[in-house]
Amino acid sequence: WDGVRGAYVHKETGAVHVKGTRSAASAAQQKERKDERDRSDRPQASGSQKRNQAQAEARKADANRRRQVVSQHRKAVREKARPRLGESFASIRQREEQRLLGKRFLFEPQRVRVCEGALAGQCGTVLDRAQLCFQETARRVTSLELDASGRVAITEPRHHHQILLDGSEDEEPVLLSPYAVEPWPGVGQLVDMHHGSNLENEPDRAMNHLGTVVAFHPWQHWGLEGESFYLVKRQTFALPEHVEAMAGGDVCIGSWVRLLPPHPDAHHTLQDRPPGSSMVRGKHEPGEFAARRMLDRLQLQEPAELTTTHAHKLLEVLPNTLAEEAYLPLLDVHVVRDRCAACRDCLVLETTFFLAYD
Repeated sequence: WDGVRGAYVHKETGAVHVKGTRSAASAAQQKERKDERDRSDRPQASGSQKRNQAQAEARKADANRRRQVVSQHRKAVREKARPRLGESFASIRQREEQRLLGKRFLFEPQRVRVCEGALAGQCGTVLDRAQLCFQETARRVTSLELDASGRVAITEPRHHHQILLDGSEDEEPVLLSPYAVEPWPGVGQLVDMHHGSNLENEPDRAMNHLGTVVAFHPWQHWGLEGESFYLVKRQTFALPEHVEAMAGGDVCIGSWVRLLPPHPDAHHTLQDRPPGSSMVRGKHEPGEFAARRMLDRLQLQEPAELTTTHAHKLLEVLPNTLAEEAYLPLLDVHVVRDRCAACRDCLVLETTFFLAYD
């Protein structure tokens, strides 16, 4: 420190040090430290990689524990005695509760997010939905009424949902008002169809990972009773020579089609083509005759009337003949919506399928 100059000076050169400046060597060394280092030859994982791996394993363990608890709860519910009105009371209850709650009506085991209260922001699974409709006698069913604000008065514990929150260590459900939770994901919400995929590193393929939620579907099959299934749709594109009509004939707007190789989303290869046939059909896909019968069941007046609702019905497991039950539920349904407005060469397809929440 030079008291006369009032500044720091170099010991040998006597140059005055100016704050914020550095030598070229020092600046280059600082830049090298900021650059991303190559860790490919590191024999052991870094601390950050170990933490990320531990978090991924914790999320997976929590999801497995949640599915097990939900499955056990639903099995216990089925073992209870049915009400005297049987399925008719369940149908009445669902219709009345949908009327009372509107968009906030939930199924079991639908995924939800807490939107108010001390637990706001947390997500969970519905174990038992709130009971707002009651059976008093064998022929009398009553339900709560809406007040002046358009809401139901929630006063008793049975008027609350039983929600199993994610990460709950004691695995005990909490009681929450139907107005304190909302469906999550909700109808119209974009979801990542490949959980854990890094879309930021693959911007060109980002849209292929996204789907739009159409509805929740209480689909309980194949022992997956702890899963929450959603009906999801997304758009894809294909050249006319890469699609064929499921029911045969020409491909037009509204046709139900399957994708052919070499389209990247085609489920089958050219080796799946039967001898002497130009159709590429998988083992569990309906043939032309079965596809026409399935479309006839929808009572369509024109092929272009095949909407998302109709695609939903095709995906459902419905009472069907022995010749068709082997094909249901369908893996996915591709419907031609339009021609691409940009190139006018490829077709715009809407894909409708079931997606399990993980």
